[in-house]
Amino acid sequence: MAGWWWVTSRLVVVVGILVIWPVPPCVDPQSPGGLTTPNVRDSLRLINILIRRPLGPMAVRRECRMLNTTEFERITGVINRAKRDTRIRPNVYDAFAYIHAHPDVNAGAHQGAGFLPFHRVLVFLFEKLLRMYDPTISMCYWDSTLEPANEMTASVSWTSSFFGNNQETVVTGFPARWLTPLGPLIRNGGTIGRPFTQEDIRQILDRNTLGEISFPGGNVDSNVEEKHNYVHTFVGGLMGQVETASYDPIFWFHHAYIDCIYEWFRQRQKERGLNPMRDWPAEYGDAAHSPFAAMRLGRLRQIDGANDFFPKNTFRCEDPPGDCVTDNECGVHMRCDPQTRRCVSDTMAVRPRNQAGEISNLRSLLGGFDGLASINSLLNSFPSRGFNQLFQTPSLGSFSMFGSNAGAGGSLLGSSGGSGGLTSGITGDTGPRNSGLTSGGLVGSSGLAGSLTGGVSGNTPSSDNMAAALNAASAGVSPSSSSSSSSSSLSSSSSSSVRLPSNPSASAAQNLMSGLWNQV
Repeated sequence: MAGWWWVTSRLVVVVGILVIWPVPPCVDPQSPGGLTTPNVRDSLRLINILIRRPLGPMAVRRECRMLNTTEFERITGVINRAKRDTRIRPNVYDAFAYIHAHPDVNAGAHQGAGFLPFHRVLVFLFEKLLRMYDPTISMCYWDSTLEPANEMTASVSWTSSFFGNNQETVVTGFPARWLTPLGPLIRNGGTIGRPFTQEDIRQILDRNTLGEISFPGGNVDSNVEEKHNYVHTFVGGLMGQVETASYDPIFWFHHAYIDCIYEWFRQRQKERGLNPMRDWPAEYGDAAHSPFAAMRLGRLRQIDGANDFFPKNTFRCEDPPGDCVTDNECGVHMRCDPQTRRCVSDTMAVRPRNQAGEISNLRSLLGGFDGLASINSLLNSFPSRGFNQLFQTPSLGSFSMFGSNAGAGGSLLGSSGGSGGLTSGITGDTGPRNSGLTSGGLVGSSGLAGSLTGGVSGNTPSSDNMAAALNAASAGVSPSSSSSSSSSSLSSSSSSSVRLPSNPSASAAQNLMSGLWNQV
């Protein structure tokens, strides 16, 4: 009897092995082959959900290297939570990042006067996204002027304590071994481009108007977007391409700094007796950069990103570390340069490279990944826009990330004139849905009580659960009945700027958030 039991038990083991052997292991959503391309419809719903969420406490943005380890890891921890949250495909982080990548949404994001207002709202919404996981979190900013002049690629910024390595596949730091919709997160730091300099900031802050620091009219010396492009190409890899930059998390720390530069510039304008809410250049770029053009983030318009609502209610920027006498004035991760008497980032020579997670030989580690050690092998086949090639007009239709508009039920661009956009043709399971990403203001008829709602119709989700929120928002945003042309709302005051109405029409005012025009 004992012998029979022994034989039976061994047969069970053998059968179990034969059954289990062909079954593939569970696939981590961030492992190769496990990450799908974002869906623009899901990304737009996510934007609408974030717009509806309450503001929360005022965010205080500080230079990242002025934070202690716990404070910085709190920020990066929630970014990784968004990256691992697969309640929206492929994950919450990449679905949001896709908005910056999609050409039908980012038309007013680059090469014009809308650059700063658009990215202000984008960073604001990213901070709201992080607050789904930690309601009081504040972004920090990466001030690249603090990088050591002759050792930029050796900065402590590129260690496991901060943003991870800046060459080849990122294998250290909080985004170690991230997979993006295009493959591994890759950088090519220090090959071209450069960080901001103190002279760049001085030139920008010395100007008076938005047109002087923006495309198309701003001089190279004071053009914020042009200077910001240099930093993108300096980081390189995915950060060096418009369509892929936001998949690298350093994008958000860089743009948090750009937003602070914008706010410091606006403060200078007020000191000079200028009103930044009514400052828009007559030469603003293409139509997507006109002040009343749809921003395509909820129902915001470009001019809404210049409103005092944001610095008064959502964030403030602490000044970066500046002049110093001793290292103690520069935080834990910087030192006082004895020659310039300014704080400068530590380098890997100061911070030993044998920290946990540092890899000395990336090529040996990547030996099994053919072609993935170079960003060129990933992007050469794509008609992409490098940040040093923004004036080109490539055809993006064949970019595999973007797919075909027809697959979404028709053209993504609406037909309501220059102030429309993304208003028709997006089809869901139950028929056509209008995403309603039109211009026309910041709120709907119900007004606003302490939150940026964007005039989204339907019930506001009461849960932070993304799936439930997406279901509640499945009807999208109702379209605006705004005028088919925004140009009639403008009257030129000079060759350098447009005159914005001191008392806008009732139809425009009733759609604005909390009577924002009353502040103008």
